Amino acid sequence: MRFFIFFIWITLPVYSLAEELEGLWVWEKNSDSHTFSIRIENGDNGLTGYYCAVGASGRRIDCSPKKHAHTFPIDLDGSEFEFTTSYSSKTGTAALTMVGDKLYWVIKSQPKGEHYAPKSATLFKYQSHNK
Repeated sequence: MRFFIFFIWITLPVYSLAEELEGLWVWEKNSDSHTFSIRIENGDNGLTGYYCAVGASGRRIDCSPKKHAHTFPIDLDGSEFEFTTSYSSKTGTAALTMVGDKLYWVIKSQPKGEHYAPKSATLFKYQSHNK
């Protein structure tokens, strides 16, 4: 019984963090010409994310037409991970960190092909008014 209580106590912060992170995160510099967002989901393999970037006033869309086609692991300690662009299917590396209630995206190694994700972005969690 003590083990069970300890297990619940030790895993509780992980689940609340996952719930807090799940959802849509949007770039604070979104504009009519360029948008960027990351969707975070909690699945069988932990937290994963995928991005959507739109550039050139909507004429360039770097989003996967198939849900979850280009996911990346969510690890907020600044560790580098590979991501694949949906626009050119090329791979680069990026890192995510969280400070307070903001998520920070930084590309460490640019993909060789065309893409529209910003080199760095500060994102905040989107709060739907339809709750």
